[in-house]
This record gives sequence, C-alpha cells and structure tokens, in this order.
Amino acid sequence: MLCRQPTSILQSYQYLERYVNNGSPSGEHKTVSSPYAPIEGVDRFPLPYIRVPREKCEVVGNRPSLSAKSAIGLSEDRSDIKFFLHPDMANMLGISAEDASFQVFPTSSGRTICRDDPENPLYIKLHYDGMLGRIVRKMGKDKVTESVYFSEDLDRLGGMGINNCHFDFFPESLGVVAQLSGEEFGFVVRDFHTRGQEENIIVPRIPWFSLFSTDRKVPEEPTILKQWVELRAGKNLKSARNYVYENFLKPVIDCYAFLSTRVGIISDYNAQNLLIIPNENGDVARIAFRDLHSFYLDAEIRRRNNLPIDCARKIDTQSSDPEDARYAYTLRSVYFDHKFSDYLLEPVVTSFCDTFGDDPEHLTGMTREYLLSSFDDIGNYFSPYNTGYQIPPGITQRDSKGRAILETSSKSNFR
Repeated sequence: MLCRQPTSILQSYQYLERYVNNGSPSGEHKTVSSPYAPIEGVDRFPLPYIRVPREKCEVVGNRPSLSAKSAIGLSEDRSDIKFFLHPDMANMLGISAEDASFQVFPTSSGRTICRDDPENPLYIKLHYDGMLGRIVRKMGKDKVTESVYFSEDLDRLGGMGINNCHFDFFPESLGVVAQLSGEEFGFVVRDFHTRGQEENIIVPRIPWFSLFSTDRKVPEEPTILKQWVELRAGKNLKSARNYVYENFLKPVIDCYAFLSTRVGIISDYNAQNLLIIPNENGDVARIAFRDLHSFYLDAEIRRRNNLPIDCARKIDTQSSDPEDARYAYTLRSVYFDHKFSDYLLEPVVTSFCDTFGDDPEHLTGMTREYLLSSFDDIGNYFSPYNTGYQIPPGITQRDSKGRAILETSSKSNFR
C-alpha cells in the first residue's frame, strides 16, 4: 500500500524490516556477521541445522502449532528433529548441513529470521552466542521456556475472555533445547500469523519503527506515517492529527493499559517488538506484540485479578524484600517512562509534528489525557517511586541479583 518497491505482502514486510529502519534508538548497532545482517546482508539464505535425536533434546510447548511442528520435523515419523542454527553459530560448531528449500531472511533482529515462503512463512528466534545490541543473545532453557510460557498464558487468558480489541500477538508455541558441543543451545518457533487473524491468510504488517524511519533506498520519500495519514485523512491539520491519535496513539495506549492493569504483564516496549496490523480499509486494526520472552509477570496485578503467578520471570511491588519491591516499581517506570514513551510514543508525535508543522503538545496532551482516563489508579502504579527511570546506554550493567542497573531521569510527559 505505502511501499512501491516489492510485489507481495511478504516482500513488503521484508523490505520494511530491512530498509525502512533507522536502527536502535539506544545507539547499539552490533549485529550478526555481514552476510546475514538485516541491512547489508544477502536477501535470503538457507538455514543450517543439525539432526538431534528426540531423546537428546527437550521440546517445550503444550500445544505447538502445526506450522511449528512441521518446521522442525516433529510431525514426521522420525526419531530425530531438525535443530536450527544461525549460520554464525553453525560455523562456530563446524556444522554445514543446510536445507536448500528452507530459505530465510533476517528481521530487524539479526538472530530472528523469517522463512521466505509465501505459502508457509514463520519466524525462528535463534541462539546467538555473541553481542547483539547491548547483550549476548543466547537462548538457553530459561529463555525458551519463558517465551512459550507467555504465549500459552495469553492463550489461557484469551480463553477466559480476557482480551482487548487492539491487542494481538505472534504465538511462540514451540521451543527446543539441546546440548551441542557441551553448551546449551535453544531456539523458539514463532508463528507468522497473529493469534487474532484468520489462519492461512497473510495480512500486511508494518513494524512500528517503519512509521517514522527513512527509506534507505528512497531517502527522499516521505515517511510511511505521513503517507498513511495523508492517504486516509488528507492534509487538513486537525483531521490528520485526529487520525494519528485514533489509529496509532490510542490503540497502543489501549494495549499498554490492558497488559498493565488487566493481564498483569509488563513488556520491554520498543519499536522493534510491535507490528501494526491494518484492516481492509487501511486503518489500524490491531497492534501485534512479538518477542514474548521480554515480558514480566506483575505479581501484584495478577493477585488482584485472581490470575496465576506461575512463572519465575516476575516482579512484585509487595515483595517482603524492600529492595525487590523498589526494583519492581522502578521497572514499571523504566518500561513506561523510558521504553514506551521514548521508543513508541515520542517518535510518532515528533514525526507527525515535523512533517505537518504541528505543536507536539497537542498530541502529547491528547495522549496523556487518554492514558489517565484508561488507567485506573495510575498514580499508585508508579508510586512511591514516581520519578522516571531509564537503562544507561552501552552494555547493560547488572547488580548482584543479575538485574539491570537503572538510573534516574525525569518522568515522561505522557503521564
């Protein structure tokens, strides 16, 4: 619709991930080796694998999707499965087996690849023993289990009628863990279809960062946000502003409030982990979340809503340890004041105002009022540590408990 180069939805999506992407706002650009890098790498490559006997690996997931099972050969009558590896890791282990029919391309995260098959696309998040961005991206059993847990938890809650019309996610229904050369390796298979869409119908999806990023191939092109707004609302400033508010800012606030107050989950919000799903009219239908292992259970909210707290990856503002309680409040603030505001809301407001000549306070104020009206008791959610927090730039430092060290900043203008 808004990208004139590719010829199919899958190609359009690949183009956006690769070329309409200004990179990480943290300034960390460490990625995989050049041949397989999201921007400068090859268009597609076969994904290496090793066959591992089933008794030598652990398959995680109570209800894996058919496409996930098929990808690793779990649905076949064999005694082993395909254990996929990033090419850099295969080279490190001296593994050269490839399936020429299983061609993939990298997403904006170099270790998460997408199968380049319009009939059966899917994602695989791979183990990577090396720095990508700020941290090493190994996929051990804990990470694999957390990814699948949160996918199954969202399905469990959806079955209880706990949902939101704007919230969607990419199921991560299957993971595999095995010992390779004395080290624990793992990967997660992520469905290409979101939970809220019809199966076998590929719908457009636009990474949040593509809204305001420069097209590297056609840098003189207006941003997708500007093209989208003018296409649907015209050039009248008030109409354009209301369109951005109704179609981008309100839906993402709905998702934030839904996860924070109803589901009891906080997410490491960034523009890479959210994709926009348009409806058939070209307006925004849903916001789809990926990288579910970045979620935390919020024990206080879960208890309040009578929801299970059965995952080790959690925070608890009511912990008997004052240090843990303070950290829980602080992490809530990090993920709103720093990640959600700085990586999601602010770039959209700034991009719109720069291209339409608007005062940022109009959209900021509208968004703030909507958040306050949608989020009951938001003051106590961040209280008693009501100052904003952020993660320091560079390699994330950890404390004695393995938690990221956080530094104080001013709280976001959006609350």
